[in-house]
Amino acid sequence: MAFRIPEDDGTDEHIVTLRGPVLTAAEEQKKWLQEALMAVERKGATMRSCMESKDSMAAVIRAAAQMLDELRTNLLEPQNYYELYMRVFSMMETFMAYLEDENRAKRHTLEEMYERVQFCGYIVPRLYLLIAVGAVYITAGDQPALEIARDLVEMCKGVQHPTRGLFLRHFLLTMMKGKLPGDPNRRAGEVCNGASEAAARQSYNEDGGTVTDTANLLVQNFKEMNWLWIRMEAGSYANRNGGSTNSVTAGISADATLPAAVAPPIVSAATSSQSSDGHTRPASPQRSLRAARRTQKERRAMCVLVGMNVVRVAQLDGISRDVYANTILPQLLSIMVRYCEPLAQQYLFEVLIQVFPDEFHLFTIDKLFGAIIRTVPGVDVTELLRSLMERLCKYAVAVQDGVTEVSSPEEEVKLRDVFPMLLREMNGMPVSYSAHMSTNNVIKRTSSVPPPAPMLLGAYMTAMRHLSNVAVTLYAKSAKRRFMSLSNIVDAAAAKLPSPAVNSSESKVSVGIAEAATEASASTSICPAAALAAGQFLVHVITECCATVLEVLAMEGIATLTSCLPFLERREVAIAVCEVALRGSTAKPVIPSVRKPASSGAGDGIWKSAVVVTALPASPRPITALEDVARLFELLDPILVEQPDAPSDLRLLYKYKPALEFVDEQNLVCRVLHLLANDDPAVYAKMLTGARKVLLQGGARRIPLTYPTLATLHRRAALQLYAHYQRLASTGGKSDEGERDGDGADTAAASQAMKTIRKCFSHMHSGDSKGILEVLAVEAPVEALNEYLFCASTADACEQPELSYEFYTEALTLYEGHVENTREQIDVLVACVNALYQMRHMAEENYEVLAAKVCQYASKMLKKRDQSYLIAICASLFAKKQLSRENQERVQECLRRSLKLAGQVLALAQLQLYVQLLNIFLHFFTSKTGYLVSVELVNELIEKISDASEVQRSDVGGDGDNSAVDDGDSDNAVHKLAAIRLVYRNITKYIRSRQSADERWSEIDV
Repeated sequence: MAFRIPEDDGTDEHIVTLRGPVLTAAEEQKKWLQEALMAVERKGATMRSCMESKDSMAAVIRAAAQMLDELRTNLLEPQNYYELYMRVFSMMETFMAYLEDENRAKRHTLEEMYERVQFCGYIVPRLYLLIAVGAVYITAGDQPALEIARDLVEMCKGVQHPTRGLFLRHFLLTMMKGKLPGDPNRRAGEVCNGASEAAARQSYNEDGGTVTDTANLLVQNFKEMNWLWIRMEAGSYANRNGGSTNSVTAGISADATLPAAVAPPIVSAATSSQSSDGHTRPASPQRSLRAARRTQKERRAMCVLVGMNVVRVAQLDGISRDVYANTILPQLLSIMVRYCEPLAQQYLFEVLIQVFPDEFHLFTIDKLFGAIIRTVPGVDVTELLRSLMERLCKYAVAVQDGVTEVSSPEEEVKLRDVFPMLLREMNGMPVSYSAHMSTNNVIKRTSSVPPPAPMLLGAYMTAMRHLSNVAVTLYAKSAKRRFMSLSNIVDAAAAKLPSPAVNSSESKVSVGIAEAATEASASTSICPAAALAAGQFLVHVITECCATVLEVLAMEGIATLTSCLPFLERREVAIAVCEVALRGSTAKPVIPSVRKPASSGAGDGIWKSAVVVTALPASPRPITALEDVARLFELLDPILVEQPDAPSDLRLLYKYKPALEFVDEQNLVCRVLHLLANDDPAVYAKMLTGARKVLLQGGARRIPLTYPTLATLHRRAALQLYAHYQRLASTGGKSDEGERDGDGADTAAASQAMKTIRKCFSHMHSGDSKGILEVLAVEAPVEALNEYLFCASTADACEQPELSYEFYTEALTLYEGHVENTREQIDVLVACVNALYQMRHMAEENYEVLAAKVCQYASKMLKKRDQSYLIAICASLFAKKQLSRENQERVQECLRRSLKLAGQVLALAQLQLYVQLLNIFLHFFTSKTGYLVSVELVNELIEKISDASEVQRSDVGGDGDNSAVDDGDSDNAVHKLAAIRLVYRNITKYIRSRQSADERWSEIDV
């Protein structure tokens, strides 16, 4: 359409030109559909009026043909064509009722009807009318049903337009339903199994064949419909502007009746377009993509029509297992694999798996697997295998639970071996190590069955993950069989990996696990998608299928498969191992199990996974074997040691806050380290030695986080050894039989125990900068200081005073050299006082030296307030009955000095310090060494608190000339003063409560 305006010289000039339809594509479809529906209603009304007016049959048939002529349209998309088809179908039911009435009234014979409808001019209306008459013919029973059906199936080849041909054959299927041998609820010609030979022969003569012939006929129709459906991929069979089919479609239609061996391939029309001059030109990428999506959408809408043939075959009565396995299934599989188109193969295999009985699949596993691996690239083979595995698993579980009964002993044997059969088929599958399979746009049908196509490694790993669910579900009641099945699955998956080079295997010994994994991964060239799938497979087996970490460590294939993966996948496996180790033993793994479908019919229910919820134990199971510990560290290596192939950007590893998530990851490792245990001290010592060597390789980032746990494990080992030594001493060297061992053996055992204890402490601090705490002190001095204090207390508890003194001295050395922050100094000195106060076996001379050193550090604090508080705390170092009287008198001296220093503190902080000191003074006054603190000292402190409180009240209230509190801070000072007075009030209440029960307390003046 063009608009023109005249120029001054009388010529016209183009202003704007509009090409193509004004309406959108959806609006055009709606308009065309409404026009077609109105035409069907109008012509259908004409047909009904002819029937009611008792016109000649020729008039009725002519009106029906005119109505059916609307189905010849090329304009409608399949969804809209289906709506038109359903409207016509309802009209055809009326036409068939008319034909039955005419035949019943003997006004016209079926032969006459059959002959009259063939005079229709167009093939589409003629075939619809022939099918309708043929259905009435079969119902009457005058001619063999299968002969009529075969003729109709052959005649339907005359319509090669994909949409029209598919709906025509669907109409044929619908009309033949319940009329052919083997159809359920068939009204005539039905012969039950076990009937006499004469009855079977009579039925064969009446029907023209058996149920097997019906299945073959349906398979033939399925073959034709499948090819029509696949040809839709060409996308050029219909002229969207209303014209007839183009030259490409015409060529296809002409060749469609040729044998499969010479049928030409179809090249998708989405890749090219035809210009007005007849030359083919490449289509634009955007247009090609839109056309491909539209075609896929249309084909998906038509898939049910094709799949109905397979459903009809599965619904036939009288199909035996042998007939299915030897006759029907080979034909179906041959059609599916020879018609090389991914969407068709995907859908039809899913239908095949879902609609046929489980028993049939059980005896044809090898054939199904052999066909699935022959599909073209683009078919989701993993989904097909999952569907088949779940179907068989559900059937086996139903038999185990007594819900379903087997039909023969052979079937029972097959069910017991269902998992080995599946595993054997998976082992025989070829695997490709490419990143993706090469595909092309050529759709073809071959004369022979194509060879097996290799399965992508990632898809294979996903299929093995589904197989692990089957193994765990089938063997849920047998832990041993479940473990063996899972181990075989993992070994099979590991065997599919390409063999690494020889130098890679040697490097595992020479350069360590991380470097070996890197070299092996490089040599095997596993693509990222396959590595991701393999990692997900391992994580699934570890976390969802294994009951304990001991089962994980017992599977050698896990370590083999993990070593070939990139860093990210190895890290996920390591975290999964930690999680299952800390989860503990559930007696059952937390796994997917079979949830029964709502309907028990074939294909009606959906197999869904359910989670077995079991209560977790109070504590995880310890790891006691050296071999398990070694394999554990091998699997945890990616989170224990810096890896050469680890990404430098931490955001690739951690999603939110990398620093915090890294700490959480190392805390997970530390929790797993606490699971190491063994009753034999020598074995446990070897475990700790191995852990120390591995954690040492963690580097500066990990050592401050993991070494404190390692130190804790050594201290725990020392305490356990000391307890063992104590038991030897308490039993006097008696054996289990009650007989006393020799004194020499008893002494040797005790000596060995003490020697091992000292060895544990030597690992903590060796003096050559290789000890645990020495290494930790380089990276985290304050953390190492605290660990030295803990070790000092542990050594004292193990009656090792010399070691205790050495550890404490090292802690003070770290304080002098590395603790500079005031807050840290206060915390460290308080920790030193607490640790030193708990010493029970240290010599008094050494104790005096350490206590004096701590007091010296306290007196060197920068602020008077901190000096006063810490010196008061240090007073507890001398309040021990084990000390001499001279040392005990230093308690009063420390308290007086702290009180004196508190008097030099200014403002509100002084009152707060006084209240804190009162709390400390009363602590000594209440203890058994309360005689070391005089009542006068306590009363003096209380008097100072009263004076300071009055001063602060006047300052905060603004009564003094020199207020110590600014107006801006007055509110804060009021609240702080109120909090201090509240604490002091509670202390005075405590004193008054003690005064009524103890005369000493009555001397305190409050």
